Amino acid sequence: MKSPLRKNMGNKNCEFTPDIRKEIIRLFLAMEESDVSKIFDNSEFGYWNVTVDRPLRLRVFPEREIPEKDEKGKVLFKKYMELLDVRDAVQEAAKTAPFDDWDSFAKATKLKKTQLKKIRPYITETDPDAKEVAGEADPELRDTENIPFQYEGGIDTFIEKEVLPYAPDAYVDEDKTKIGYEISFTKYFYKPVKLRDMKDILASLAELEKESEGVMDEIVRGLE
Repeated sequence: MKSPLRKNMGNKNCEFTPDIRKEIIRLFLAMEESDVSKIFDNSEFGYWNVTVDRPLRLRVFPEREIPEKDEKGKVLFKKYMELLDVRDAVQEAAKTAPFDDWDSFAKATKLKKTQLKKIRPYITETDPDAKEVAGEADPELRDTENIPFQYEGGIDTFIEKEVLPYAPDAYVDEDKTKIGYEISFTKYFYKPVKLRDMKDILASLAELEKESEGVMDEIVRGLE
């Protein structure tokens, strides 16, 4: 319900007139349903916004060089001897540890967590066939879903039916679940436009074809 303005006010091109306001109040007080007024329960508009994660899976490439400095030019290790020790530890672990299991490989190096954190970006890549890294999600595979309150079975059923068949290792980070509400006027008040009859469409195309032929004849005569 709206009344067009004679002149736009910035991005505003319509308004509520006093008559429209009165009609809105009347519809509300009467709880009347019509083409412009519909009644729903609050839960119709509610949804859970859930974060769907998948485990981080890393493959190790021990042959890759661990640089002295990172991409920003900052030294990885203050002491050069520590860098050498880390490189040696990686090579030693490579003799026995599996390359498709970062947790096992990291344990085999016997390095500190701070040292492993610095070198991991240089000697690993994500690999869907590798084993999961304990307690870590892959940020590149993270997704969000809006699940309606009225979805039968709630979040668990939605994940089971809509997510797990395509990503069996997916899971919900419950700490990031939020609640939101949204009213889609298009969803509730959209009126499909009646399509033109096929005969009318064909007739219009035939007419356009005749007009275009006349234009082409004029162009050709002009060139001659």
